[in-house]
Amino acid sequence: MKNKDILLTIAIANYNNATLIGRCLDSIVNQLTYGLEILVVDDGSTDCSLEIVNKMASRFAAIKIISQQNAGVSTARNQAISKASGKYITFVDSDDEMAPGGIDAMCRVLREEHPDILVTDYIVCHNDEMQPQHSLNCPSGRYGYESINSILSCCLEGPGFCKSDTAKLSGSVWDKAYSVEFLRSIGLVFNPELRHGEDVVFNVRAFKAASSMYYLSLSTYHYYINSDSVTHTVNPNLLSDIELYVRDIKKQIIEIDDACLFNDLCFNIINQIEQACVLGGYSENGRSFAASLKAIAARDLFAEAISKAFPRSLIRIKENIKLALYKIHAYRFLGIMFEMKNSGEN
Repeated sequence: MKNKDILLTIAIANYNNATLIGRCLDSIVNQLTYGLEILVVDDGSTDCSLEIVNKMASRFAAIKIISQQNAGVSTARNQAISKASGKYITFVDSDDEMAPGGIDAMCRVLREEHPDILVTDYIVCHNDEMQPQHSLNCPSGRYGYESINSILSCCLEGPGFCKSDTAKLSGSVWDKAYSVEFLRSIGLVFNPELRHGEDVVFNVRAFKAASSMYYLSLSTYHYYINSDSVTHTVNPNLLSDIELYVRDIKKQIIEIDDACLFNDLCFNIINQIEQACVLGGYSENGRSFAASLKAIAARDLFAEAISKAFPRSLIRIKENIKLALYKIHAYRFLGIMFEMKNSGEN
């Protein structure tokens, strides 16, 4: 197959994921179709995961391998963007899967619609439960620049197109496909300095530059909640990583000059506070959770977001209560709310 015939490159960044990389690749090769390239970028793995990938590559010509010294997922994805032979590229985490039939559905839309960006739905897999989720809260179809603020609102997990139905994880890249020519023409790559929120920053920049987007309300991806993954383990540097993300995303949103979108950003920043407390280990070392919330909320970037945020809708009762508690510094009650939410999810 010649490079000009490749429609879609599926890029997988792999680092020491011998346990799950085989499952990930199986989900793709089980639905191989003409015009598909599977590009695995190994990020300096020291386990046997690269050996697993090599064995599968010997069986399937569509699998190509790039090896690099350990430099992080953003650098690995940037390698994929520069080396991709497909007209489009999609990104798959090595501990996730493509949903059955998802590749064919994506390719059909890409051939017929030729968008700069394709957005699809996904399924969250956790504890043997599978929960379908919408990446955007709007009907399937083609959208142009007139919808940019609603799309970006979804990326920030704001109201988007519908005040009562917030889209979740819409800032992720694994539920999307991007025109390679479009990405290269604007020089868009992942920021390797970001260790938190790099997907959101990438998508905000992509949507700001795109002239067309197509939304397919069909689940093409299985997102696994894995307690051992980078996004669910304690990271003592998380707070500084979050602040780096906030500075970058804030600059992107301010350029649009829209009050409601900036308000969505404020809520996005506020929601990082709890994450910093839990996964940043900030509430350890003898600090109470309430004391940790107070300490982080007092930092300039978070304090500004709290002071400037305003209620997005009267029907978003829990969100409005949480904002009010932050504004009056009622951190003990915020801690109780968080514990109640956590116990309800477990």
